[in-house]
Amino acid sequence: MSSGLAARLRELSKEADRLQVAAVELAENISELCNPGSFGDWVLVDDAFDPLSPEDFAAVRALLVHHGLEDGFPPIPEELVRIAARALSGSPQEVVQKAQSAFRAGFLAHIALATSTPFLKNEQESEAGHCHWVVFYRHTPSINRRVTSLACKDVAITVEDCVWQGFDSLTELSIFCAGASVRVPRLEKWISPF
Repeated sequence: MSSGLAARLRELSKEADRLQVAAVELAENISELCNPGSFGDWVLVDDAFDPLSPEDFAAVRALLVHHGLEDGFPPIPEELVRIAARALSGSPQEVVQKAQSAFRAGFLAHIALATSTPFLKNEQESEAGHCHWVVFYRHTPSINRRVTSLACKDVAITVEDCVWQGFDSLTELSIFCAGASVRVPRLEKWISPF
């Protein structure tokens, strides 16, 4: 792939992330117009999806099904590195590091959910650059969600005991979900008249 095409794909990926955030804001504005003064609620913006093709996702899930913390981190699947290289900016080493970091964090989230243990995020990491968050609920996984605003994340993590993580891009969030061996949850927005 030529470097010009790779740069254009990265630009388009960033634009897609920006448009998704704009779509959430639009959904919020439409909901407020349709139901002014209603109580707060979650509004569906986009459906859940697999982080990889069905065949690749099945292979990753099979790799992780019997892989425990005592085995150390599993190697990041090559398809996830290729996805990161197409969508993320930075040097090749930085892109691989971002992909590995997201995959390993997802693996740790999977362990935390399976064993009901704390999920230790990097607390030093600033959320200033994040525009995507994923929230996995320990007791009610059917309401797992992703959000694109800090305010929505703050509401989402108060619902029940959860594992959550923020990301700069949807690509990193998807790689995290692959590491956690789960589908990328539906995108939702908290709507509140207050």
